[in-house]
Amino acid sequence: MVLDKNSNHRDRQLLLLRIDRYCHRKCISQQDLAKKAGISRTFFSNLQRGKVRWPQTNTLVKLADALDISTEELCDCDNERQLQLQAESDQVAPETSVLDRRTNPVVTEVYREHPSLFQGWRESEWDEIYSTFGVGGALTEAGVKQAADQINQKRELVRQVQVLYETHKRDQLVEMIHQLYQGVQPQAHLYNSNR
Repeated sequence: MVLDKNSNHRDRQLLLLRIDRYCHRKCISQQDLAKKAGISRTFFSNLQRGKVRWPQTNTLVKLADALDISTEELCDCDNERQLQLQAESDQVAPETSVLDRRTNPVVTEVYREHPSLFQGWRESEWDEIYSTFGVGGALTEAGVKQAADQINQKRELVRQVQVLYETHKRDQLVEMIHQLYQGVQPQAHLYNSNR
């Protein structure tokens, strides 16, 4: 849904959230996006404060091109509204991942230096690494690499389990997982208050 200059405040906010979402996916800041798009660095603050009611079409095209998406996708405020409603119904605040991303800035730096570590990641995996904390606070470069390796190992393991589940080894896999799972479940007698 491409909106026009008469769009209301809520649509402007949804556009900002949408831009922010795509910036996080591309691991770039709004300032970097503005530079890449060739627009003013103050554009986003002017849009936030309502000094710009709605961006001009050529500005939207520049932003979409810089994010490698279509203008229609960038301006799809209906989709963004649905994502926000979904987040609310899941009782997950949309701002949570934004906050995590701001408090773990080293992730973006490591991504820029080692993009192959993050190849094929879904948004849930990005959310996971940004919400990871190191000893005493935000992740260090070594902590980001370690967390990325663990996420990649988990992805590969899940892929292997999915492949095995679709073969003649399914019953063996299910039994093995069931036994392993039972081994990590707390024993009822450990929590018996009559001891």
